[in-house]
Amino acid sequence: MGESRLLECSPTDNRDELDFIFSNYFNRKLSLPGQAGWKPAADLFDTPDEVVLVVDLSGVNRDSIKMTLEQNEFKIRGVREDIEDFHGRNYHLMEINYGPFERTFELPARVDGDTVRVTYQEGILLIRMKKKSMEQASTIQIQIRGEHD
Repeated sequence: MGESRLLECSPTDNRDELDFIFSNYFNRKLSLPGQAGWKPAADLFDTPDEVVLVVDLSGVNRDSIKMTLEQNEFKIRGVREDIEDFHGRNYHLMEINYGPFERTFELPARVDGDTVRVTYQEGILLIRMKKKSMEQASTIQIQIRGEHD
């Protein structure tokens, strides 16, 4: 018989393979401690005057959404809570992600942080940012404006 050896590896060593297994067989990405569990779908585009980011956050409470803008990176994080605590769940299909999320977007142009406008309606987060010509490093917290603000 051959010699047996213990193979040491870390979950991060083969992250892509583990993500493939979890997403194809369990319909979930592998969430390691300290990491966000899912990434919401997003569209990022620019026009001659502004940069626009649209993020699908259906089912996410607007109070859990936190955003920051630092130079040309826009970061969004939050939590989608499970809708109800069903005891004895027996899933036949599980496609909706719950728990914490975080996305960082590299913007295609520098933007003026004072012109950031954010709306959240029917689960769609719409962020509009005016482009600026001069480069200034800054970090600002972004708040969602209500319909009556």
